[in-house]
Amino acid sequence: MLQARNGTINELIERGILIGHVHAAGSKGRSVGLVQRESVETLRQDLKSAVGVPAAARRLGLGISAVRDLIHDGVLPRAVRTNRGWRIPARSLSALETLCNSAKPIRAIGTQWISLREATRIFGPAGLTLSQLLALIQEGRVTARLADPDQLLHGLVVAKHKVEAVLPDVRRRQEELHGLPVHRLGKTLFPGRPVKVDVIKKWINAGLLDAHRVGRARMVSPSEIRRFRQTYCLREEVLRILGVPNSTLKRWQDAGKIQPAYPERLFPHAGLYLYRRADVEILRSAPRRRVAA
Repeated sequence: MLQARNGTINELIERGILIGHVHAAGSKGRSVGLVQRESVETLRQDLKSAVGVPAAARRLGLGISAVRDLIHDGVLPRAVRTNRGWRIPARSLSALETLCNSAKPIRAIGTQWISLREATRIFGPAGLTLSQLLALIQEGRVTARLADPDQLLHGLVVAKHKVEAVLPDVRRRQEELHGLPVHRLGKTLFPGRPVKVDVIKKWINAGLLDAHRVGRARMVSPSEIRRFRQTYCLREEVLRILGVPNSTLKRWQDAGKIQPAYPERLFPHAGLYLYRRADVEILRSAPRRRVAA
């Protein structure tokens, strides 16, 4: 009915566009479920007036890749990937077209107003994207004016000080979606104990910490940060948990009762020792006279 793949239907249910339930069926990745017919009919009516990505790009004055970003970031809601490619309902486009048409015109821009392109170029390193900027304008958190009607959305300019004011929220949202860049992770990975960037990179190269690329940056996801904290701890925390001095911990290491997950013996100039929390808990729960023997 929608001329879409099964995977697309599952995604539409997760996004709340279709109402239904999907369950796993068997061990080969198959699924089975039901979708409310009324929600399918509503979406099918929306798709009758839908346009493709190139047509949407012309109507908004954006590039094709920018329109795809708007789809993935939810700024163009109810867009569906069909067998003919992405189809964007007219009412999804009209919200952005209204944003452009309703913006007050401005003649003298000055230094306090910057274009959307300039805003993402200046504040892009902080995580600001075109999609986020348009969403902030729609929310009324960033003031926009229309400097060049012929360029449509790219004819908008925004108040620079307003963009600067929302950057902390933009950075926080970026971290929730993609995690933390390596150069900032060292300040928060172990609260109260900063870790050098080079040490973080060594842990990544050793396979103890997983990182992924977002553009040119190496990012560590929030779930991976939680897993790492739950799995490993630094020597200072080990000493606190076990209630022993450093000399005792070294003696236990020499006796093979506990071994670091990242020791200098295997990794020269490791910088910091890492221990597995599970190993520490086993040692802590062992009778002390056996441990000290």
